[in-house]
Amino acid sequence: MCAALAPLLLSNLYFIQREKLVGFHIVAVNKPGALVKISSVLGKYNVNIVAIVFSSRIELGEKASIFIITDFTYSEMKPKEIEDKLKELDVAQHVNLVKPQLPKILVDPHHFPVVDDLNRRFILLSESAMKSVVVRLRETFGTGGLAFLYHQGKIVGTELAETYREMGISDLKDAIKMFLLHLLALGRYLGEITYYKEDRIIIRLHRNWECEVAMKHNVKGPASYFERGVVAGFLEKFTGRKVSVHEIKCLAKGDPYCEFLVTFLPHR
Repeated sequence: MCAALAPLLLSNLYFIQREKLVGFHIVAVNKPGALVKISSVLGKYNVNIVAIVFSSRIELGEKASIFIITDFTYSEMKPKEIEDKLKELDVAQHVNLVKPQLPKILVDPHHFPVVDDLNRRFILLSESAMKSVVVRLRETFGTGGLAFLYHQGKIVGTELAETYREMGISDLKDAIKMFLLHLLALGRYLGEITYYKEDRIIIRLHRNWECEVAMKHNVKGPASYFERGVVAGFLEKFTGRKVSVHEIKCLAKGDPYCEFLVTFLPHR
């Protein structure tokens, strides 16, 4: 399912592999054709666009903040000359050339914090940083650490269910689809519903981050405790029913993907 997908680049942090990368911070009026005018200047002088970062959503006619990473390898122009050309555009309110802060690092210094489309703040953690959660917690606290991971996940899942209810989602299957799209957008895994009945659901997870980290550190057997807790907390809060969630397939067991079997428990 995920073979044809391309990774999403985190474009506000660039590890420079070429010597001629620079950034431009541009404040422009948000109107049709504004980005075309900016990119046409770069294209005219053979300046390649490597990545573009936008600020949070704004309305038409308002000022937009843009950070563009460019490559001057094939251009005869100097970055300062392009900066001056961009300043001549009627859509550009402000243009600032940003050179690499360190010999091999170019960071967007103009956009902070990281937010989603609802202006909620996000904290980005690398896979290596999450090793402390998936591996070290297990090594230090054993099954107690794994139980902590699961219940922490349940809290996160509960909050997601509350958010979707506030958005007006009432159908369970639609809520699960929204849930899986949300986690795809966050880069945690690519999920799909492979079985759906009233009291039994199977969710397949491709490239589940938690189990990929576990695999790299020789963890054997079902390894998804946090994400399994997220699914349980989400479904329990959304439906008002108790569920059991078992990881019946797992990357760390040698399976090609992970699968969660969700069973809704009888009402008491």
